[in-house]
Amino acid sequence: MFSKEEAAQIRKDFWIAFGKSFPRKWLKYNTQIKGFSFKFVAERKQAMVVLDIEHPDDIYNQLLFEQLQSLKAIVTEEYLP
Repeated sequence: MFSKEEAAQIRKDFWIAFGKSFPRKWLKYNTQIKGFSFKFVAERKQAMVVLDIEHPDDIYNQLLFEQLQSLKAIVTEEYLP
């Protein structure tokens, strides 16, 4: 178990190294698809990659969601293992 100061330093060192490894704006990655982006969320107990659908047109949002659902099997079988 690390002390509070050691844990803070480890987190700080991680984010500095991460920022140097990925110098692009990585918090919100532009996918070149209007209304669709990847967002990276890192908190103390978990980290997530979020596929964010935020197009102003609800029908387009539904279409993107259905397309993602159709690709779910491919992603889980090919990339997650």
